[in-house]
Amino acid sequence: MLYIYIYLIFLFVKVFYKDFFLLYWLTGIFSFDKCRNMKEKIKFFEKIKLKNPIMVAAWPGKGNVAFKAANYLKDKLDAKLIAELPPFDYYQLFGINIRTNIIEETKLPKSLFFAWQDPKGNNDILIFIGEAQPASGKELAVANLILKVAKKYKVETIVTFAAMPLYIDHKKRPEVFCAVTNKDLIEELTAFGVRWMNDGQITGMNGLILGIGKAEGFKGISFLGEIPFYTTQIENPKASMAILEIFCQWLKIDIDMNEIEQLANFTEKEIEKLIQEAKESQEYPLPSNEKKGPGYLH
Repeated sequence: MLYIYIYLIFLFVKVFYKDFFLLYWLTGIFSFDKCRNMKEKIKFFEKIKLKNPIMVAAWPGKGNVAFKAANYLKDKLDAKLIAELPPFDYYQLFGINIRTNIIEETKLPKSLFFAWQDPKGNNDILIFIGEAQPASGKELAVANLILKVAKKYKVETIVTFAAMPLYIDHKKRPEVFCAVTNKDLIEELTAFGVRWMNDGQITGMNGLILGIGKAEGFKGISFLGEIPFYTTQIENPKASMAILEIFCQWLKIDIDMNEIEQLANFTEKEIEKLIQEAKESQEYPLPSNEKKGPGYLH
């Protein structure tokens, strides 16, 4: 009798399996997303071995500080593209771009992994750069995939960059604040002149990846560059440069800062023009001498 049951089940699957899976997919009971393994979700372009790797992860945020710093680091190290997180299911599209009267093709944001091997043999660097924040509700899924790659390469520490909007003048040299997941990192990083973020939040993936990573056993560090509160919507390469200077000192690596320094000087002049226009029109608040620390950062 058992053989008859097995045979009947075999016939059922053979005849109806396509409709069976289609029905379950349409009703939401069966999720093809759950069936994909890591190799199907993440495209690896080449095999590479990393020694004592540190992961840097960055997404766009206030002042574009994190995104600019990570991309500049990647370019100056000539880091190699090794993997990509396909964009389907993870991002929300908000509109279209138009150039010279023509609508451009809609493109999904890229999420790429790069690797740099330290010629001194100290710490290799795995760099993840996401061109956009994931859609609401997809943050955990994206973070878990990134952490799987981190585990694959035996990463122990994840570093993110962020902006710290404060009541400061745009001509001031930005200080770098820091937040860590483990107390043993405080003494180590204090030696590099960072200030400590005692309370608050770091919003978006530049913060979330550290909290989720901590639950998975990763150490985490966030370097936050000061930016004037009135320039959060303007790219601030000066803050990115300040972060990179501390980061490179910490890892004992050298990169050419000339380009980002020139861009920082140019941006400062542009901000000065905007400030003068604001003073004349009195449409925007101007910075005071009072220095406050916001509770929400990005």
